[in-house]
Amino acid sequence: MKCIDVENKLIFYLEGDLKTQDNIFIEKHLDHCGKCRKLFDALQATWSVMDDEKAMTPDPFVYNRIMARLESSGMKKKKAGPIGIPRLVRVAAIVLLLVLAGFTGTLLGSKYVQNNLLPEDLDPYEYYAQEFYLDSYADESIEYYILNQNEYEDENGK
Repeated sequence: MKCIDVENKLIFYLEGDLKTQDNIFIEKHLDHCGKCRKLFDALQATWSVMDDEKAMTPDPFVYNRIMARLESSGMKKKKAGPIGIPRLVRVAAIVLLLVLAGFTGTLLGSKYVQNNLLPEDLDPYEYYAQEFYLDSYADESIEYYILNQNEYEDENGK
């Protein structure tokens, strides 16, 4: 076996997932190749540390003991938001901003209508739509305009 083949199969060798014939080839190669032997030893050491970590079982009551110590030491949880503002103050500020925004919108809208910027017989929404969205050819189709383009140019002085 070549070194690259052995390197690719070392993990499987450590886990015991190889066939017996491959195991024999890898063992013979490790006996003769110092480079692969060093890699194998390093992998084996790492593998043993990982196995030791897997074997440790955490104590399920650690959290309860820590919380009991905190409570006995007099430390209390603060009921504050991410910036340190209490929750009730944040809610009140949001409600105040919403009310202020509604009041401002109503005030601006009523001034728009009170200043007689709109004709009296026209709905504000209809006026806005005519002013900003609809073009001068709203009643005619584009086909009609294209067919009669010469007439429009004569009327508009072009």
